[in-house]
Amino acid sequence: MPVRPESSTAARSSVLAHGTCLLLTLGLVGCGSSGPTYAEVAPIIESNCVGCHRDGAIAPFPLTTYDEVFAVKELVADAVASGRMPPWQASDECNQYQNNTDLTPDSKQMLLDWLDGGAKQGRHRTEIDAKPAVPFTPDLTLPLPEPYTPTQLDDYRCQIIETGLTEPAWVTGFAAIPDRADLVHHVIAYRIDADKRERFDAMDAEFEGVGWPCYGSAAAPGFDLSEIDLADVPIGDLLEMFENGEAIDALGGFGWLGSWAPGSTGGFFPPDTGIAIAPGDFIVVQMHYNTAAGAGRDQSSIGITLADTVRKPAITVPYTDPAWVADLPFLGDPMTIPAGSTNTTHSTGLDGDGPLFVYVRSQLDLPEGTPVSVHSVAHHMHTLGKTGRQTVVHGDGTETCLLDIPDWDFDWQSRYELAEPVTIGLDDEIVLTCSWDNSASNQPVVDGVIAEPVDVAWGEGTRDEMCLGILYLTGP
Repeated sequence: MPVRPESSTAARSSVLAHGTCLLLTLGLVGCGSSGPTYAEVAPIIESNCVGCHRDGAIAPFPLTTYDEVFAVKELVADAVASGRMPPWQASDECNQYQNNTDLTPDSKQMLLDWLDGGAKQGRHRTEIDAKPAVPFTPDLTLPLPEPYTPTQLDDYRCQIIETGLTEPAWVTGFAAIPDRADLVHHVIAYRIDADKRERFDAMDAEFEGVGWPCYGSAAAPGFDLSEIDLADVPIGDLLEMFENGEAIDALGGFGWLGSWAPGSTGGFFPPDTGIAIAPGDFIVVQMHYNTAAGAGRDQSSIGITLADTVRKPAITVPYTDPAWVADLPFLGDPMTIPAGSTNTTHSTGLDGDGPLFVYVRSQLDLPEGTPVSVHSVAHHMHTLGKTGRQTVVHGDGTETCLLDIPDWDFDWQSRYELAEPVTIGLDDEIVLTCSWDNSASNQPVVDGVIAEPVDVAWGEGTRDEMCLGILYLTGP
């Protein structure tokens, strides 16, 4: 006798229920109407949340125990359901990243089911290991030598930090620890060669108080434009200055150890890579403070890990369009963002055999013409930012997407570690694209009032804008 449809449906339901309970036994899903328990969602929280939500990390509260999560379960539910958390900005359609903290659809649904079902504790696992899978513990934690109190809306201040190293080493990881995250807009740590010490000591001595003002770069006050007027330098000579490092060195060089912006967590560099540092070399830390959110003094720190040897020397390189920064018409058009515009886009491309990569090869002691490898990428804009994208256009016309941020959030600026390095050869071009929303509805609040939109261009202030890519590079 044929089975009636109702019986078939019931049978299928029974099988599904049995399968669900089996998956529960394996720790994968909840069983029946009881829903998942903390024991089942804890691995999700550990992998995707605890890196920031732990003592001493960037998040405002920890999520390392059941009690800690339960106390803020409504906040967690709202943040997860809306997609605000975890704050992963990169599009998965662009590339794959080793440090991806985004939730898979299944993980997101399980977490929401647990929260909606009353966030049951269950009988197992009441605490999560409060450390990331590979905890970043600095070998050296180096505070700014003196606390500083910002005195203006956008205040750039540099100080010299001594490393105390007596033997050559390689920096293999970096983190910045803002003392006053409400005041700090960004942190850049430069490694400076020992033979430049006199120049930096002179800048420090020239200005009263703590350190020296350093809009633009750590060495900006020491770059005498009366000696080199870039507007009068022939194009050929200017290119040669960039290729031999003279122009770059005059502006502080690309000796970045690392950087911090809101949302940055820092961490280890890719395995077997590092940035060389020698006895006598010193670190200059550029602090950009913005006092719109508060007042007071700051004494931030940086942390670095060290190794005696690495397999591949590395360099951290910021890049952008020189015309946007220098405001020299013969280099190209400025990065103008008109008041009221909802979508202004600017783009620039740098050739693999151009001055930037010639400089990179010289710093890494690579033979002329050697390709370089991109291991990680970061992106920087200010508060009007809308989208950001970095790609490599290969000589054969194909493209490799490095990073695509379809919805920029100034408060979450991360370093994206590529699952596989991407090669930039002589015939390739790296393309940087940014878009901004300068409409009336996307303006900051100043003294309790929404500001009126104004024309914006490249600048050092928080209300100015930038379009900056940051690459961590080695040889092939």
